[in-house]
Amino acid sequence: MKPVQVVLTVLLVASALVGMEILSSDEWLWYVAPTHVYGLIVFVFLDFALAIALWRSTRLAAIGAVLFGVLQFVAMFGDIIIGQPAGVPIGLWRSYLLSDTAFTLLLGMQLIIVVSAILAMRTPVTMPQRHI
Repeated sequence: MKPVQVVLTVLLVASALVGMEILSSDEWLWYVAPTHVYGLIVFVFLDFALAIALWRSTRLAAIGAVLFGVLQFVAMFGDIIIGQPAGVPIGLWRSYLLSDTAFTLLLGMQLIIVVSAILAMRTPVTMPQRHI
């Protein structure tokens, strides 16, 4: 396994674990925004699936990591801008999200995952040479 694959695998697993932390500890999110919770569950599953897929097909998994990393970043950033649940003032929602360390960490991790996945795709596949 190439070093960039290892780094991307670790980032994907870390992203999934941060997502699981949010799911297990954020009762208010479950109460006011269950659809956001369901989306996060999907992203946690995808992070784990892509981490496993990296062991079989680096290029395909890296493409998936780029696509889903961008999608998760856009979804999370969209939550900050216009994604408040019904009945929750936007200012309160933004303050809530931006003061949540796990949320901001997960948001930033998506950009790092995208960059790492692009690097993984650009890293040439080399076959070990046999010396005779």
